[in-house]
Amino acid sequence: MSACSQSGGLLRRTGCRADGHLSDIYVASTVNQFVRPLQHDGIGFKFTYDVFAPLAMDKLDICSLFYNLLSNAQQASAKAPCPRSVDLKVSAAGTALRIILSNTVDERHFDMRDIQLGRSTKDRPQDHGLGLAAIRRIVARHGGDIRYSQSGPTVTADVVIPNAVAADAKPYK
Repeated sequence: MSACSQSGGLLRRTGCRADGHLSDIYVASTVNQFVRPLQHDGIGFKFTYDVFAPLAMDKLDICSLFYNLLSNAQQASAKAPCPRSVDLKVSAAGTALRIILSNTVDERHFDMRDIQLGRSTKDRPQDHGLGLAAIRRIVARHGGDIRYSQSGPTVTADVVIPNAVAADAKPYK
């Protein structure tokens, strides 16, 4: 059974693609929050989840990490010319968790240096940028690494967090 059909709610009804066993209710509920708003904004959404063991991270950190990554992606993609997209891939390599989130941006008004330096790209930066800081803080707290890159109109956040997947758990069936 695919993750979309197991997670219930919007992921199943919107036809997202999930290859793994999405049993982590924290990831599922956080991702579900963004399905309708992304559709409303005309942003295509792909989601792949290939983690077959429980996550060993603090649940609040899981929710905050996914929420802030997706929130930033949605906001940036909403400003981009069509076609707009967000692609979220979550996988595990041993006990390391890898999250690759790619989204479209408006190249005319986007400077990768702002993201790399943790600066807000919004019109009133004094009121923004907290999502980038929260992502960095969570990744650092877990000894992980985050790298941002840009290829044309696509920006990618590549997050690796060691020891985030339970090593002693039996894989889901």
